[in-house]
Amino acid sequence: EGYAMEAGHRVKVVAGAPETLVAGACVADGGLATAGFTGAPFSPINAGVQETILDFDLNAAQQNGVFTVCYCTSVGSCNREDEFDQLVGPLTMRGASENPDFACGNGGKCEISIEGFGL
Repeated sequence: EGYAMEAGHRVKVVAGAPETLVAGACVADGGLATAGFTGAPFSPINAGVQETILDFDLNAAQQNGVFTVCYCTSVGSCNREDEFDQLVGPLTMRGASENPDFACGNGGKCEISIEGFGL
C-alpha cells in the first residue's frame, strides 16, 4: 500500500533479507533481475484501478530463501538499476528443495526426508 502509485512504477527482487543488505543494496545489487525470478523488473497487474495499491505478479519463483523487494517510482522507465531506490521489505519464498531422489523397497517401511526453506 502506498500513495500516488502509478502504472509506470515497477518492483524488483534482490537476494538477501533487508537487514543483511548493505546500504543502497536496492540500487547496487548488480542488475535488474534476481536469480529465481524471471521477467524482472515487474510491472503492476492492476494499474489504474487504485492509486494506493498496486499488485505485482512475480511469476513462479525458482528459488527458496529470503529476498528483498525494491520499488521504482521513476518518471523514467524504471529500466535502470539506480532507479530502484526504495526498499519495500522482505519476501520469504518457502518450499521444498528441488530434485529430491527417493528410493524405497517394495513391501517394506519407507521413510523419506524432505529438505527446504520455511517448511
